[in-house]
Amino acid sequence: MYLKAPLGDHDNVPVLLTTDPITRAFQQACSGTGKHYTPHAAHHCVKALGDRICTTSQALKAWSLNLGHDSVVTTESYYGKMNDVERMQILDGLSTHEHNSDEELKLMLSNCLHELARGTPEFKRAKALIQ
Repeated sequence: MYLKAPLGDHDNVPVLLTTDPITRAFQQACSGTGKHYTPHAAHHCVKALGDRICTTSQALKAWSLNLGHDSVVTTESYYGKMNDVERMQILDGLSTHEHNSDEELKLMLSNCLHELARGTPEFKRAKALIQ
């Protein structure tokens, strides 16, 4: 673990020998809510947050290490569960996403490189594609 005390000349936070203090803290936090959450459930939540905000493989690796895993594969294996409904929603979203042809991509690139003359049909088409 990489827990450190706030700024100043303090020793590192000691490593817990058991998970009992964390489990008790979760029980106390949940008391009176009618719900029961575990530290393991928090891990799932933190992993899901990482999925939403990590945009590079390096960020995912750092997130995984911060969860205490040596490998992103461990994080995905234990916390990357997906049910059939979620899987189908994601796959449906992929099939409805519009893809540009190579010709359209070249046209947009030409516009970005200022290679198209203003007012031409190609220029207008590139602008429409970019928007």
